[in-house]
Amino acid sequence: KQSEISEDSTGVLIDHKDMDCSAHKSSFNNGQLLLRVDHRRELVGEVLTLCDEQFHSPSLHKNVICEQIESDICSLLNNALIPSNRAKIDQLDVRGFNGEVDDGCISDNERALMTTAVICSALLRYRITNAGSSLSLLCNRPWLRHMSFDACLCYIIWDSIPIFERNDHHSMAVKLLRNIVFGSPHRIVESCNAEAEIFQDIIDTDPLIYCILPRRNRGKACERFVIDFSHTERLRNILNPEETKKLASGNAKRKNPTELTYIQQLCNVLLHNLGRNGSIPFCSLRNIARKLKVPLEESMSGITNDEMKTLNIRLCGGVNESNNKNKNRTSGYMDWSPKTDFATANALSKEDGNYDVGRRCAFVGWENNDSINDAGGGRRSLNVEELAIEEYFSGRLPLEDESEECRGQWVGWHDEGGHVRELFRIMCLSDLLASTDDNPLFLKEQTTVFLSPYQSSPHDLHVGCFNIANGESGEGMEGHKIIRGFYERRRQKVAAFLSKISQMDHQAIIDLLYESVEHRWRKHRDHQSAARDVALQKDMSDLRTLSMIAAGIGGKGLASIFRCLVYDYRHYSGGLPDCLLARARYCNSQTVDNSQTSSVVDLGDWIGESFSKESIEEKNVNSHIRMLYDRDDEFLGCSKNLDGPNSSRRAQGAPRIGNTKIHYTTFPSKLELQHSGRDVMVEIMFVEVKSANDRLDARQEDWLNVLDGVCNARVCKFEKTKVQKKKGKEKK
Repeated sequence: KQSEISEDSTGVLIDHKDMDCSAHKSSFNNGQLLLRVDHRRELVGEVLTLCDEQFHSPSLHKNVICEQIESDICSLLNNALIPSNRAKIDQLDVRGFNGEVDDGCISDNERALMTTAVICSALLRYRITNAGSSLSLLCNRPWLRHMSFDACLCYIIWDSIPIFERNDHHSMAVKLLRNIVFGSPHRIVESCNAEAEIFQDIIDTDPLIYCILPRRNRGKACERFVIDFSHTERLRNILNPEETKKLASGNAKRKNPTELTYIQQLCNVLLHNLGRNGSIPFCSLRNIARKLKVPLEESMSGITNDEMKTLNIRLCGGVNESNNKNKNRTSGYMDWSPKTDFATANALSKEDGNYDVGRRCAFVGWENNDSINDAGGGRRSLNVEELAIEEYFSGRLPLEDESEECRGQWVGWHDEGGHVRELFRIMCLSDLLASTDDNPLFLKEQTTVFLSPYQSSPHDLHVGCFNIANGESGEGMEGHKIIRGFYERRRQKVAAFLSKISQMDHQAIIDLLYESVEHRWRKHRDHQSAARDVALQKDMSDLRTLSMIAAGIGGKGLASIFRCLVYDYRHYSGGLPDCLLARARYCNSQTVDNSQTSSVVDLGDWIGESFSKESIEEKNVNSHIRMLYDRDDEFLGCSKNLDGPNSSRRAQGAPRIGNTKIHYTTFPSKLELQHSGRDVMVEIMFVEVKSANDRLDARQEDWLNVLDGVCNARVCKFEKTKVQKKKGKEKK
């Protein structure tokens, strides 16, 4: 059932039609029925019947939609870009998938999925063209997109794109992506000789389409759009060698060597328009800008991007820039580069010397592995993150700015931002949600932001900040220039909170964190009630550890991190560095009686909790279990891989890792930045770990860019041992 929604006097979205869905039971329990023309028409008719308020003439729209669907399906069958079809296309007349041509599919299941995507695309195109009340209200309530029928259509199309790409249907993938990203009903550009003005039609985006998909999905779809468009042009040039030679001859005679190619013109138009309204993340803009093959600072010249400005993302510079041999070049892509520590390690391979594609690399640790904080557990192999932690503990990394007396001794976690998200939930989110706002519009919207008392977060937390206006006109739909997501609805509160926390000293940050958890503890009427609060028990078990981490990051660091998360939590909740390392040192190396001692604080004695001997022994027992599952417990309102092609969830029956069985009857003591009568200083380091065949993701680069400006953030890159061949022999 597709429920048309409207707004009553209280601002609640209610069901507008009381429809008896039992009369509309669909007979499509088998998706392969959609391979037949008559069943496709029947499905379209049923959908239009349920949406008859939007389509006042269902039969008329049904014929138009079905004609478009059959035209698209015939284009899939007549795809001359598939090599085995080039000799058959001129002799074949088909109206459906019947196996007479090679459509690239390996089974009818793939054909059914492709057909479903084509049908959804046609329905979405007409729903946007004839926007109903539900789609219009979605621009004012974008956090309810998960309840939107149009969003379901978009996700079906988006999830089917890899199937089209795998079967060489890049032209149809371009059309589908153009539909869900730009909402454009225009035809696909058929020739690379078209004038540049046609790109204005491509980016003439309907404002309604902005609110259907999250910014991260839109960014990924834009990247795929450019890639599939490039494949389409490349394959078309293969089929038209004469036209390709003519075009190449024309390019060779160009007077201006900096003239952009056809694909670069497309990227330039996308960059200028999507960069201004911020409807896709900055990391996607960077990936699009790479194809222009000029420095990023030059590509973004004249483009005002709110995300880049708000989050202080730098376009150039970096510690490693001085080591770049081509730093003075005027052509070629360049942008900001992070600090990088290089180490040599060869991954374990099979007896034939090959590695399994897609599997994580395993490494052999150093001989003193078992003695390092007893965290090795006597395992025979380590993953790349554990090997990096071992390198930083032993002092082999980093190489610069380290004196001998304080070298190494870094300990930490492979948590992929888990502790940072936990601090955000305790310190920032709880404070922002507890504050009140007398704005009538804000109060009206709150009735739909929280629809259930069992929500772990408000729905608008997953709506990023961007402008729905096109180009530089500054005009948005119904006068709304900026989408009212979590950041926009609380802009003043966020600014005040981040300003306050950025000015706090280390002990004040610990006090704020302690009071936030203690307030939740006191709200329970007794210890039994507090024991049933799983999140509270978990926060109490890690309270002193979290206090140390918060103090080490500092006020300015926490403010920068929290600003990213409130700006677009759905995007920035992932991509944080793999490892979080900590080290506590005495502010001076002498005790009260002036005797010399170690400058590194024993965390087991000062912090306790997970650093205690008992906790380390329990950790070693569960070490193998922990390797099987991703840490997905601190993603508010979503799964870690929700926006990926294969969203993974914790396996059913998998044991939960952590001290969740401990029930505290007394509240833990507050952490003081003193130990044995001496002041303590905490250092925090974020490390993104990459093996030899891995590279940084664009979102990871953005996080390193932000973190590097306020704290210690770097990349640990493991390289293979160089092999030199001399006189037929290999020398390592």
